[in-house]
Amino acid sequence: MSAKSNSHQRMLDGARNYANADKSDPFAYSRAIAHMKCGVASPSADKGQAAFYDAEPYEGVRKVYRDGVEIGEVKATLYRGMVRP
Repeated sequence: MSAKSNSHQRMLDGARNYANADKSDPFAYSRAIAHMKCGVASPSADKGQAAFYDAEPYEGVRKVYRDGVEIGEVKATLYRGMVRP
């Protein structure tokens, strides 16, 4: 895999992670892809940081509620460290 395609795949993965982390924005993934296509998000370093969307996935526990009452917990993939260009 070439360096260019490797960085492109990293940007796609970052866009997906960012969209999964921001559930309140139904257009987060589309916006990230549009920013990649027009050059707003790029793999080049800007002040020591890559200038593209990303979020760090980790395994955690999410509480489940029904009618405002906690009824249990489930394992889930959660996200932290959201980054936007």
